[in-house]
Amino acid sequence: MSALRSQQFRWNKGGAENFVKLLPSLWKNKQVSWQNKIQGTLHLGGSTLFAVLWLLTICNILLVFLKPLVPAIAPILQFSSFFSVTTLLYAFCYAQMYRCDPQPRRSFLSLFVMFSVMFLGLSWYNTGAVWQGWRGIKTPFAHPKSSDSTGYVFTVPYFYCI
Repeated sequence: MSALRSQQFRWNKGGAENFVKLLPSLWKNKQVSWQNKIQGTLHLGGSTLFAVLWLLTICNILLVFLKPLVPAIAPILQFSSFFSVTTLLYAFCYAQMYRCDPQPRRSFLSLFVMFSVMFLGLSWYNTGAVWQGWRGIKTPFAHPKSSDSTGYVFTVPYFYCI
């Protein structure tokens, strides 16, 4: 897990640094069409996804607690509930992979909850990397190790379907 976090940190911090460094020159270049400027901005801003995810998470939690106090925000919550479809899509895709899992003793629900918690944890960690990249905070390069102190090599699990 440490190697994954380290790699994710480097990728996201580097993406945020490139965003800050290259975006002004992209938009100042008169030879680039506005369509390519928009596409370049979206491409360079890909690492901002994690910061936006955490901002939306915090806003949704606040809205849920404010709903009884401010009835006018009920339509906002109803609209945002539409986006929970993505969670159902993730669950469906994960369930399809689990269906082909050669180790049936695992519970789909426990694996999905573990996946979700791990994804949110990585998002929080990556948000810190993006923030440091935006602010220009320099950190030493740390190459991730692919094994722990016991010599166990970590691999990414995958599923076989026939």
